[in-house]
Amino acid sequence: MKNNKEAIQKAIELGCEFTGIEVDQMNTKPNVGEKVLARQIAAFILDKFIKMSGSKIGFHIGGKDHGFVNYSRRTINGYLETDIKFKADIDPIIKDFNIWYNAIPTSKLDTSEEILRTIENNAVDNVATIPNVSGFIEMWRRIAKINEKLKQ
Repeated sequence: MKNNKEAIQKAIELGCEFTGIEVDQMNTKPNVGEKVLARQIAAFILDKFIKMSGSKIGFHIGGKDHGFVNYSRRTINGYLETDIKFKADIDPIIKDFNIWYNAIPTSKLDTSEEILRTIENNAVDNVATIPNVSGFIEMWRRIAKINEKLKQ
């Protein structure tokens, strides 16, 4: 997982990219539709994936408060439920952020034992994304044992 500072910057970049504005324009006056939507998308993504309070997320997205984050969540969820084009356009962005944020660096995956430790350490956070965590971990334990036998 990436750290929060990287995640905040990435979410802001994705929101701005989606609306077609530059990152440095997002918090400038006047507050027009594209700027507001960019902040709402960034707040929605951060609220969905990062364990951070709404007030902290809002602070990093233009000095907003937790109410803005709550409003953003409701607004973007409303768009996702009612606007098919918006959903089709935003879903890949949300998916890409999820993959980027939860990626395990390949340099950490040198041996089966390291893979097993990485999975066990991350399993608690990602239980909702892996239907059968214990079965998955058991499979990696078996693979690690086989690899150890092959090394001997």
